[in-house]
Amino acid sequence: ELGLISLTSARTTQLRAIGHYVPVPAEAYPPILQGVVILKRSSGTHPAHRFLDFLATRSVQQQLQAAGLDPPK
Repeated sequence: ELGLISLTSARTTQLRAIGHYVPVPAEAYPPILQGVVILKRSSGTHPAHRFLDFLATRSVQQQLQAAGLDPPK
């Protein structure tokens, strides 16, 4: 059997225990870009900004890279 899943999912302890993965070369597909939006009228703008600041910390960026993700810019 075969399936396509995210690299971060494939690297979890649970999935590695029941199978193995072969990464698809990054050159085989266009980059998968994701973004974030904070709504001006939201009552939660302060926590949202704090979360984005948290994502930008060196520690989190290193963890994201270890999981196979490019850190946020």
